[in-house]
Amino acid sequence: MSIGLSIPMTFEDDYLDNIIELNNTRTGHAYIKEVYGARREDIIGNLRPSFTLKYISDDNLKKYIARLHKNGIEFNYVINSTVSDGREYTDEGRKSIVSYVKNLLEMGVDSFTITSSYYMILLKNHFQNININASICNEIDNVQKAKEFELSGANVLVLNRDINRNFKIIKVIKENTSAELKVLCTTPCVYRCPDVHYHSNLSSVLSNELQKYLPVDENNSISHTSVKCMLKKLVHLEENIKSPWIRPEDMKYYEEAGISLFKIDGRDRSAEYNIEVVKAYLNQSFDGNLLYLMKPGYPQYLTSIEEGKCTEYLRLGINNRELDDFLEPFIKGNIICDNGCEKCQYCKRISEKIIYDKEWICDFKKFLFKEIEKRYT
Repeated sequence: MSIGLSIPMTFEDDYLDNIIELNNTRTGHAYIKEVYGARREDIIGNLRPSFTLKYISDDNLKKYIARLHKNGIEFNYVINSTVSDGREYTDEGRKSIVSYVKNLLEMGVDSFTITSSYYMILLKNHFQNININASICNEIDNVQKAKEFELSGANVLVLNRDINRNFKIIKVIKENTSAELKVLCTTPCVYRCPDVHYHSNLSSVLSNELQKYLPVDENNSISHTSVKCMLKKLVHLEENIKSPWIRPEDMKYYEEAGISLFKIDGRDRSAEYNIEVVKAYLNQSFDGNLLYLMKPGYPQYLTSIEEGKCTEYLRLGINNRELDDFLEPFIKGNIICDNGCEKCQYCKRISEKIIYDKEWICDFKKFLFKEIEKRYT
């Protein structure tokens, strides 16, 4: 089995040149299987506020896909909104959805990432050979749910990020489904975040035609959940360790558990940043600040913090090399995260290795507390 990467598309010529070159010159058995992306907005939506994405015309989208195909890379189109405008309840609305997807298939789209099982069944009825990825928004974390989405037409299941360290359930799902399994590697999200559905719904609406009803724009776009989560990760540093990220070096363990596809986040990030992250996962190795791979804004190297010269937005991190044995107790099944953290404290002990700018973290926490007070009163 090989390690196939699913990487974000930023719709820039230089970015396309770089990922093609990276794929053609790779030396390990990890490779770029597909890129994924979407227009800024469409009739279904794609879980990213439209103002965070670049505009792409139909002609250019078709050209990008053709060039990817020429270089052995597939294109996955993302229509994974968790909220629709209800058009699927009218004959005319259903026809518009089918026509929209037909147009994308004619452009050369290889697969679709979808949240709604209704859309999966609808599109499977109209396009028998369509390839469907069940979105991470479905929180597939048990056999029953996996089989339900497989029955709905999904041939790839993107697993709930919160089971990334539960190798037992990953193996059980793999043994009980014929679908390929995909995991998200670069996630800065709080483990078992209570606001994940709220955040997904907001992002979904801001990517489809419902956004005209929301008083949210580019100048008022930082969600309440983002402020809350960042504060939690600064007050409780262990939350940075509990986030269910997957290190480049650890993909081999997931491969052994039956995972064949590894997703890297970043449709709304810069091409330069995404290339650096893709390099790390292609090489299955990274020397630097692990948190940099999860989100831009963290320093790539920790020496800038240690030397008091850090200018990045988020001045903390952990040396990736310090985590070479981190996953071992999870692989052996000695740690079960669903049992709670109070008695375990494993991630809290690891978080003692986090390096940060003390003055910055104090000032930033004060700022976030004020934001919380303003937003929740």
